[in-house]
Amino acid sequence: WWVKERELGNPTVEIDWNILDYSKEIPSAYGGNPNPWGELRAKAATNREDRKRQGILQNVPGYSMRDLAVAEAAEKVWHQLRFTVPPRKDQVTTPAAGGFATQGLGVNTPEYYGVPRWEGTPEENLKMLRAAAHIFGSPQAYVTEVDDHTRKLFYNIVRWEDIDKPYQDGKVWVIPNKCKWQISLVMKQNDIIGRSMTKVADSGPIQGYPSRFQETETYLAYDSLQVLMLKLQYFLIALGYLGIDENNEMSLTVPWSILNGLGEPCRATIACSPDYGLAIRRPVCMFTDLPLAPTPPIDAGIFRFCRDCGICANNCPSGGLSKEKEP
Repeated sequence: WWVKERELGNPTVEIDWNILDYSKEIPSAYGGNPNPWGELRAKAATNREDRKRQGILQNVPGYSMRDLAVAEAAEKVWHQLRFTVPPRKDQVTTPAAGGFATQGLGVNTPEYYGVPRWEGTPEENLKMLRAAAHIFGSPQAYVTEVDDHTRKLFYNIVRWEDIDKPYQDGKVWVIPNKCKWQISLVMKQNDIIGRSMTKVADSGPIQGYPSRFQETETYLAYDSLQVLMLKLQYFLIALGYLGIDENNEMSLTVPWSILNGLGEPCRATIACSPDYGLAIRRPVCMFTDLPLAPTPPIDAGIFRFCRDCGICANNCPSGGLSKEKEP
């Protein structure tokens, strides 16, 4: 009852579309932009491995061999899924090995069977999407309309054309103009693991750092996220439509989650859900030509609350969160 729906395109944070325009910007490191912190990251990785080694030898809670084995298993499964079976944006070029004729993805389409594709009203399609998402493992699904305003959320590595299927042109992703809907699916983290071993060590070999075991919740959510992305993409294609995944390469996922009501902006600079708080690893973000009824942004009091709270910023070990009252 405390969650109020707002007008489409009008979230609790003010947006000036005359100023906000990511299409003029280069992509983030996820999108292939050179990472200027390579040397620092390498040094941090070396220090991290040394902490693990000392944690094992001294049997430090959160860094013991058993703790690290759990975290290692979850992390490496994510890497395997991420790099070996990612959702394909290029649905024109059939892979050289193991490819199929059905959009290069191995999904049997209506065209494959010689039947018409699924047709439904935007409202019917939204209900269908939410039912499928629930079956696939996501408790919530939201939709944003892709229009002249929201196209500004894409980086300059995206080009829109009147084409049938998406493809890659060098470093540029070419997206069909008919893809006018964006989908966000919630992927909830394991908050029980997240609340365990949260204290930052004040002494010993991991002084200044939290438990490594706690990161298991991150990797488990990423594992499930990769599988959920594939399920959603294959579902859309099997209906006769497109599913183009977004993994923070072409655009950030947070703005879409705020515009479609998944959550509100907050001091932590991500979308805060009224149901799950910040216990969402990263929403599945996918673009499609399946007509869908957009879901409105919300007002649950989160954005207003964050103006005066500041607990997360005051307790952030690195001081990386702003303490300003206004965004």
